[in-house]
Amino acid sequence: MMPPSSRCSHLEVAGYPEAILFATSSAPDTDFFVRLIDEDPAGKALEVCYGMVRVRHRNSLDSEELMAPGEVVGSTTRLRGAVLGVI
Repeated sequence: MMPPSSRCSHLEVAGYPEAILFATSSAPDTDFFVRLIDEDPAGKALEVCYGMVRVRHRNSLDSEELMAPGEVVGSTTRLRGAVLGVI
């Protein structure tokens, strides 16, 4: 969470946001979830959109690639469609 002084004063999100994640795990396969949350100054949070990636299918749904323990893997997760305007 960003401190109030670093929050932007205006933000618009429209389309399908993507998150690039680099992670490691002790398990050969795992799921990573990404959520875009809008939190107002009072602390109320609203989920705008989300996405997930199963590590074994991070590069292709047609083939499986398990992780080696401690290996850092990168993946791009495309979130579901979103429209958000923060003023």
